[in-house]
Amino acid sequence: MAFIFDHWLVETSADENRVPKRLGSFLDVLASGNAARFPFSLYAYTGAVAGRLASEFRSLFPEVDQGIHDALSESLRAEEGELPPLMKALDDSLHRALEEKTSCLVAPTQCGRCPIRHIPY
Repeated sequence: MAFIFDHWLVETSADENRVPKRLGSFLDVLASGNAARFPFSLYAYTGAVAGRLASEFRSLFPEVDQGIHDALSESLRAEEGELPPLMKALDDSLHRALEEKTSCLVAPTQCGRCPIRHIPY
């Protein structure tokens, strides 16, 4: 994931606000579905260059078993309109955080997940 993230940051247009610095702001972007913002722009980038990224990563670690390289390539492959498994795992985690934020905003003192007190996002 870090390899993909690094390439995305370097290869796409520079914008200091590409990735929100605060989790709450980030989750607001996620809820909006704005395709031009992170994480959606990362998903689109990964889909467009997945084969090249897998090849570049493979070239960094030629001694690694071919099965591992095949698994990496598979984790970046997706059907049309679907996220590749690696990006789907990220997306699922982000949506869980959004659900937690939403439930805490509804009843922050009663959410039951925040230890001791409500943790603001």
